[in-house]
Amino acid sequence: EYKITAQKNVAIAAIYVSPGQEVNKGQKLIELASTDLKMDIDRISNKIATLESEQIKKKKLAETKMAYAHAQFAIAEARIKADINAVKSEQQLNKQLTGKTLADSMVSPHRIKLQSLEQELIETKRAYESRVRETDQETKTEIQQAQNQILLLKQELQLMMNEKQDLTK
Repeated sequence: EYKITAQKNVAIAAIYVSPGQEVNKGQKLIELASTDLKMDIDRISNKIATLESEQIKKKKLAETKMAYAHAQFAIAEARIKADINAVKSEQQLNKQLTGKTLADSMVSPHRIKLQSLEQELIETKRAYESRVRETDQETKTEIQQAQNQILLLKQELQLMMNEKQDLTK
């Protein structure tokens, strides 16, 4: 008579030999089952699936943020360029009416307005590029954290699967 012990609460799921039967080395005698281990495996598997799903959502959200930032920049750029063209048209009209441009003087209102609009365009583009870099970096960081969590959970899951397999030896 032999006593079999296990590290966790287990129940006998199957018996592969009968009393008095000769057995060979390595032959499976019984199969043990652990509901605690099964619940842990299911919990970790679900957590992995949830994290993978969240990772996909984060990527899509980042793409949406990038597209929104691009659309905002395109609108602002179009408005500023339209304003620049309006000032240039006004300059041209003044030249036609007076025979000389106000831009001939160094401090003309048109020249100041054009410089202001050109600077606004530069700053708008910088802000857009900064927003894109920030969104990209945040997304990469969040995705890397999720990948690290998934990797650790998969390693933990593998250990549990090995433990479950050991129950059938």
